[in-house]
Amino acid sequence: MARQKALGKTPETLQDKLEVLAARQSALHAEVQRARTSEAISAQRLGSALVEALAAKARADLRAIDVGWTRYLAAVKHHLRPDRRNRIRRGLELALARLGPLGGRLILRLSGLVAPGSDAPPFDPAWYLGENPDVGRSGLDPLVHYLVFGGQEGRAPHPLFDVAFYHRQAPDLGSTGLTPLAHYVRFGFARGLSTHPLFDVRYYVAQAPELAATAEYPLQHYLRVGAARDLVPSRLFQPLYYRQQAGPEAQVSNPLLHYVQRGAAMGVRPNPLFDPAWFRALHPDIGRSEPLAFYLAHGAEGQLNPGPWFDAAAYLQRRAEPRLTRLDPLSDYLAGGAWTSPGAAPELSPLAFVIAHPEAAVRGLTPLEHWASRGQTG
Repeated sequence: MARQKALGKTPETLQDKLEVLAARQSALHAEVQRARTSEAISAQRLGSALVEALAAKARADLRAIDVGWTRYLAAVKHHLRPDRRNRIRRGLELALARLGPLGGRLILRLSGLVAPGSDAPPFDPAWYLGENPDVGRSGLDPLVHYLVFGGQEGRAPHPLFDVAFYHRQAPDLGSTGLTPLAHYVRFGFARGLSTHPLFDVRYYVAQAPELAATAEYPLQHYLRVGAARDLVPSRLFQPLYYRQQAGPEAQVSNPLLHYVQRGAAMGVRPNPLFDPAWFRALHPDIGRSEPLAFYLAHGAEGQLNPGPWFDAAAYLQRRAEPRLTRLDPLSDYLAGGAWTSPGAAPELSPLAFVIAHPEAAVRGLTPLEHWASRGQTG
């Protein structure tokens, strides 16, 4: 009866009117429910498609990195310049060092590091003098001192040249008698070796394909133009994010250099999921080691967490497929694992995240990065 009234019969009593209103409300509720169900189904479909697209893009990016790396190595293998520094040559360098500036110029020419037409080696004389006050008192040119004495003494030529890290990549370094810097210029860069754990040369080269044509040292390219272009030196170091964290007053011209020299000690985060201050407080045994480099060196098996937002061991247990890379768990997550493994919580699953925050997903932000950037912790 009420339905008939709702469809057109004029209600006569108050009861009739109430029945008409109830019928209309019920019909409206049913329509809303159908619309919501249809919208939810559409959102599920669109969300699933977006997750698949993000996973496909991650796989394509990894392939592009491999292709770029292969092309680069093929192009620079012709730039290998074999050299050895035996006892006779070291003795000659010591003798030339006593001759002052003229002897220094001969040492530099003998090293081949500053040959006409060649790129300048990644050596920072001002930084070297600041780190080694005794060099200024010696009266020697900083690079000459490094080539004759500093390299053998384990001194670093540049803040982005980690000597111990480079040694681990170059087992033949000792047999050549060369300094790490000379080995890098003559052998290392053409073999694809990196100078610092936070400078992933394979990842960097993919952003600068011109390196295959110019054969410039990747680190020198980064120092010369890459930092200004905000090229990313490694997956775990995001220049734009770091600049925001450091603030405009920091006047960051080279984000990675700033982080290594000052930012890490200040606790400035290099990416949303790595907290240097938190990591150092949890692992005081790392001493003076830079926290992110320590994590990269020791965190591959998931026994170290980079911050309060990422449980490395739990992530490895949740992986629905083998790791996309041989990297540490956080790097693997950022390389595409975020879209192929379940989330740490239902709302952090790939599908739930892209449905709730499609604009963040399209910008390339992963669920945990978005979560951490909003200041939320587990």
